[in-house]
Amino acid sequence: MSHGTITDPAPRQFKKTAPTPQPQPEVPPVVTPPAAGTLLYDSNVDIDWTKGDQKIEDILGDDSKPNSKYIRMNASGSPRMYLVAATKELILEHDGKYGRAYFGVCNYNSRLECEFKLDSCSNNASFKVRNRHQYADTVDANAPNEQKQGGQGCAVHCDSVENDLEVYHGKEMGGPSASLSPKLAAGQYHKLEFSCFDKGGKIHVIDKINGKVVSEGDIAAPSQFFNKAEFDAWSEFWVRLNADSGGKLYIKNLKMYAL
Repeated sequence: MSHGTITDPAPRQFKKTAPTPQPQPEVPPVVTPPAAGTLLYDSNVDIDWTKGDQKIEDILGDDSKPNSKYIRMNASGSPRMYLVAATKELILEHDGKYGRAYFGVCNYNSRLECEFKLDSCSNNASFKVRNRHQYADTVDANAPNEQKQGGQGCAVHCDSVENDLEVYHGKEMGGPSASLSPKLAAGQYHKLEFSCFDKGGKIHVIDKINGKVVSEGDIAAPSQFFNKAEFDAWSEFWVRLNADSGGKLYIKNLKMYAL
C-alpha cells in the first residue's frame, strides 16, 4: 500500500501586541545652586519701580513659581507693604502683632543685607532666611513638619539682637544673643548684615549692625535644615514687624547674597 506525502500544516500567525507603556517616575528638575557671592535679590532692581507707588495687601508677582521674586503678605493684623518709588523704600505696616512679608527667593547659605528703621523702640524687626515655613500652604498640603522648616531668624530690638531657629511653626530653638551698646535709635536708619551658613555640622550666624559684629555663634539645627536640595528648589526669606499694637517698619536697599 502506498502512502501519500504528509505535509506539515502552515505555521499559525500570531498578532503581535505592543507592550503596555509603564509609567515613568517623576524626575525632579535639576536645580543649579548659585555660586558664592551671587546677588540673589536686590529690591532696587527686582521691584519694578517704574510703576510708581504701590500697595501690596496680598501678592505682588506669581507665588506659584519658586524663586520668582514675588512678595506675599501674611500673618496677623492685615499686613500691607507700601512701595515708595521716589525713595525705593518698603514700608511694612499692620494693625496686629506679627505682620510679615515673604520674598520668593530660594536661599540656603546666605547673607541678608538691608537698611531698616523702627518707628518705636517698643517694636522690633525680625528677618528669617533658609525658610520653608509656607511650603505646605503653597506647594504640598500634606508635607510633614520636616519639610516645613521655619528658618533661621534674627530679631533686632533697639537694645539687643537675638537669633532663633524655628524648627516648624510653633517650635523654636534659641541661639546667640547680645545687648547693644549704644542702643539703636528709633526713627533713623541702621544697616543690618545677617549671615547664615553651615559650619561644623551646625548653622553659624553672624549679626553685623552699622558695620560692627554684634553677635556670632552656632545653632545645632535638626538634620532637615541641611537638606540643601530642598532649599534650592523652594524656599523664601521674610521680614516681620513685631509690634503689640501695630506699627511700621521701614526698609531699603534690601539684598540677599549666596555664601
